[in-house]
Amino acid sequence: MDWTRLHTLDFGFGSPFHLLEALTGRVSQLKTFKFGFWPTTQTGAASKLWNASENLGVLERFLNFIDALENIRLHSWDDDAMSKVRPSLLAKHGPSLQYLEAKIHKGFDTWHPEHFAALAEKAPRLKELRARMGLQEVKRGKKTRSIWPDMIAASNVQSTSSVARLKGIFSSFKKQIDTSPKLPTSSRAMSSTTPRFGHSALTSLRHLTHLHLEVILEWDADQLISFPAPYQFGVPSIKHQFATELVLHVWENFGSDSPIEQIEVVFIAPEVSNSSKEWTYTVSKRWMKRDADGIWEWRVVVDMREEGSNSDPNNFDPFG
Repeated sequence: MDWTRLHTLDFGFGSPFHLLEALTGRVSQLKTFKFGFWPTTQTGAASKLWNASENLGVLERFLNFIDALENIRLHSWDDDAMSKVRPSLLAKHGPSLQYLEAKIHKGFDTWHPEHFAALAEKAPRLKELRARMGLQEVKRGKKTRSIWPDMIAASNVQSTSSVARLKGIFSSFKKQIDTSPKLPTSSRAMSSTTPRFGHSALTSLRHLTHLHLEVILEWDADQLISFPAPYQFGVPSIKHQFATELVLHVWENFGSDSPIEQIEVVFIAPEVSNSSKEWTYTVSKRWMKRDADGIWEWRVVVDMREEGSNSDPNNFDPFG
């Protein structure tokens, strides 16, 4: 078999290193590669087949013998092994990469700002990205608060042109920030040592057409969710107006000359008594007719879809 004609390789959620070793150097023309890191239920030596650092080296060598991957789909239980292989993967295939899906299945594991910054630097021609983004923790005394990346930057914007372009949106953000406990000056100040925010790195991807983000909301994410009154049963609810303005803020920051076609942000609420809730906000352009004169025009619209439900304690069945 002429392995150089193979363009797509799908390992599902696995990275079978014996097969990777056998194929190293034989599939140089591969364009689409799906693989992953998943815990095994096996015990003993077999349980170490996936996550041992020496086996990550096998995967890195396999990737280095491929000329230019364009589509990568990576599924992982957590971000541990994924974060170890990502630097070499982007160093080799970032320039050719057009589609990247990095699916993390474990609860609170997310990409950090430096991960998005590295992606923007190494894969500038990326067209579609599906990833999980974490909120940014800020501290005030002993308390922490999780906020959307770039909220600190938004509240300290000095550029007149930026303020003019996003005046309405920033005014809403500033109101949200001003009505919450003030951040310490040291936390609010932007300096050369401050890491790039995930939001800024994303909007610097000038070829991006589709963006899908999963955002895990923790208990201190009161900027985006509100909770039932004390002792009241139920899961949090989304602050719809703020979430809508926020996803529009992301869209606007790509700029009018951007090829972006769709942004999808999935906010996932903390689980309460086995109840889960998520809200999907989709921003896109739509061809619509004006009511006033019947003229058709492109408009930026936001759609929201809610999934999951509250558990009713009156229907609780201890036997399932």
